[in-house]
Amino acid sequence: MLETIRRRLPAAIVLLSLMTSTAFAQQNPGDWKKVKKKVGSPVVVITKTGQRLDGKLIDATDNSLKVEVQGQTQEVKSDDVQEVRVKKRAGGNKAAWIGGLCAAGFAIGAAIGKAATPHDDSGWGPFGALGGGMIGAGGGCVIGAVIAGSRGKDIKEETIFRAP
Repeated sequence: MLETIRRRLPAAIVLLSLMTSTAFAQQNPGDWKKVKKKVGSPVVVITKTGQRLDGKLIDATDNSLKVEVQGQTQEVKSDDVQEVRVKKRAGGNKAAWIGGLCAAGFAIGAAIGKAATPHDDSGWGPFGALGGGMIGAGGGCVIGAVIAGSRGKDIKEETIFRAP
């Protein structure tokens, strides 16, 4: 039973980290307060007439918002706004990638280290699993950082407000 837990624990840790990052990303986009908190951020504003403003959010009050588009400030009344999206890198949660792959690397390295030293006569002694785990964790962290960094080049739009 203990061996089963050891084999399944790394997968459970990775799955749990991915599930929690996804759960926090899903929010209700109907609160104007979220728009007010994003002043200074790159945004896309869609008006109820279908106009798309792609620029930087300069100001947001209860009655309107101001977006700087190509050096010019445009004001839109909050009643005329259909949707507001924040532009951000589509890398996902970098810490989750690195942490998850570090844990997976540690587990794989520990299993290999343990298997390589079944009778503690290889010179590694009792540190076979620990040493293998540390080497695996280092490799997992490097791979996680590379994957997270390569996923962060695309820009995605997250809806923070949608008119009811």
